[in-house]
Amino acid sequence: MTETELGAFLRAHREAVPPAAVGLPNGNRRRTPGLRRAELATLAGVSVDYLTRLEQGRDRSPSTQVLAALAETLGLTRDERIHLHRLAKSNGGGACEGAAATRARTVRPTVRALLDQLEPAPALVVDRSGDVLAWTAGFARLAGPTGLLEAEPPNLARYAFTDPRAHDAHPDWAAVAGERAAALRVAAALGDPHAALLAEELTITADARFRDRFEGSAALPARTGVERWAHPEVGELRLAYESLELPGPDEQQLVAYLASDEATAAALARLNDRHPAADHGPRAHRRQAGPGSGRISRMVSIVQNVAIDCSDAYALARFWSEVTGCPLHPEDRPGDRETQVMLPQGPVLYFNQVPEPKTVKNRVHVCLRPETSREEEVKRLQDLGATLVADHRNLDGSGWVILADPEGNEFCVLRSESDRAGTTS
Repeated sequence: MTETELGAFLRAHREAVPPAAVGLPNGNRRRTPGLRRAELATLAGVSVDYLTRLEQGRDRSPSTQVLAALAETLGLTRDERIHLHRLAKSNGGGACEGAAATRARTVRPTVRALLDQLEPAPALVVDRSGDVLAWTAGFARLAGPTGLLEAEPPNLARYAFTDPRAHDAHPDWAAVAGERAAALRVAAALGDPHAALLAEELTITADARFRDRFEGSAALPARTGVERWAHPEVGELRLAYESLELPGPDEQQLVAYLASDEATAAALARLNDRHPAADHGPRAHRRQAGPGSGRISRMVSIVQNVAIDCSDAYALARFWSEVTGCPLHPEDRPGDRETQVMLPQGPVLYFNQVPEPKTVKNRVHVCLRPETSREEEVKRLQDLGATLVADHRNLDGSGWVILADPEGNEFCVLRSESDRAGTTS
């Protein structure tokens, strides 16, 4: 956060207000566009010296009353007033400044579940610097052919300014580029070090195309609007979008696209029909084991995604990967606080590392393959670290065995799917 972000915001908006808008004559000898500093100070009821110090960054803690008076005089919108307040807090060393020192590289399981519910609509989750953290299959169908998702991680601003394909993907490239620069400017102004580093990078790699948009306006990025996309398979699409802030310290944002006309709706339907199984994102719900896994998946019966709190997310995911014969997500690594095991029929086992985990019971049922002996399977699981909790096998071989994983989460081992009727959930 530079010392003049608050001042630059005030100065840009002061220079954007026509004198006639506040009842002053335009005059012929104005050297400054918009209002003079003295005019704004008089209208807002503050001294010219104090406004000068604010704009020059020499006063970093304006009162709420001063901010309100300046916002009212400048005619700021609600979003601009919120941004002004946050700039003042960040400029004064408040909570905003330290919050972005670390950032999450993933999204919460509930957010992933929400993305699933939005299918087949194009939707994505981004952080403040524009990194794309997760997306729907619908967004992969839309953006995949444009090259946007090829980087690791994909970034909206870097793609718009450094990838030549962005000009083809966005017929209104100038408008999209302005939005991307505005979003990055807001994040950097509020003290996000990752956004600031990316801005420095793009200032060098994208030169004036980025720099002029980043430095030349105080406009905030739009939360809603219409974007035109040019898709190589189905042609031009007009997509209305809504941006929703997700609660939490990481300030992630969910962006969802909808067809804005019948032609676009028909084109998206054709695209969905052609590519029904597009990828869901960097930590997506993959439908089968990765290449060369060499393991045979057991039948794991869960109706919906299951999230399990634990003290070591990677270690527990490794255990469940061995239990089910299904792979971890290929990007999961030791030390990750969020991991997942991808099951063959769709649902996903999520593991979240928390300080005080609570165990779950009978949320997962492992059904043995016909050629597998239950005795051998229970022994195999015990060798992996599971403990026997209860044995409910019948004389005819039906029934189930309850085991607990290394952190105490109980699950059932069934002879067949029909045995599920006797278990409790």
